[in-house]
Formats: sequence, structure tokens, C-alpha cells
Amino acid sequence: MYRLLIFIIFFSNYSMANMKIAPLRVITTEANTTQKFLVSNTGDKSIRVRISPSFVESPMSKYQTRHKNINQKNEDLTPFLRVSPPVISTLMPNERKIIRLRISDIPNNYLSGEYRTHLKFTQEVIKKIKPTHR
Repeated sequence: MYRLLIFIIFFSNYSMANMKIAPLRVITTEANTTQKFLVSNTGDKSIRVRISPSFVESPMSKYQTRHKNINQKNEDLTPFLRVSPPVISTLMPNERKIIRLRISDIPNNYLSGEYRTHLKFTQEVIKKIKPTHR
């Protein structure tokens, strides 16, 4: 039976601490399941959030559960994950949206054991463009 750990990581063009995501960690032993995440804008400006599964290689040997050489070919589960919606086009201040993560069946050629993957949340401030008058 497969175990899948999904960790949430944040990336941004510049540092912004105005987004909250819950839960931060999901553990599942079943494929063909859907997990839900709540994304909240805790800041005072509208933001756009892009969400995508991302393979992150772990340099720590204590996380290696099946084989010594963890690499993207043996460990990458991103093709089996679908995020809906992949982009929150506008998240207003104090607004919350639910993101769904669909976990598909993992093929039989993958070794049984624990797999880890990450969701990457990229946050952008929506800038209002003032029209130029001529």
C-alpha cells in the first residue's frame, strides 16, 4: 500500500506574509482521493495565487524510505496529482477559497512504500494599472 505525504511550501517573488493555508500536511494511504486545502488572504491587498505539484528532492537520509538514491525518476508523483483550480485569479483581503487536490492511482511499477511530494503556492500582488489619458 502506498503512503503519500504532501507538504505545502511557499514561494514568492518577494517576501509577503499575508497568506494562510490549512492543512499544512496531508497523509493518505489511498489513491483516487480528493484532499481539500483552505487558502486565506490575511493581508490588505488582493493577491493572485498559483498552485502546482512540485518535486523537491530531500537531502536528508532519514526521509529515504525505500531506496538510497532518491531521484526524480523514482520519486516524482506530480503526474498523478491534479490541483483544482491551479490559479486563484483574485483573492481579496480576508477572503478564503478551497483548493482541491486529486490523487490518482499510482502505477504498479512504483515500489510500495512512502512517497512525498510538495504543493508550491506562488503568491503575486495584483497591481491596478491606471489608464493613461491623452
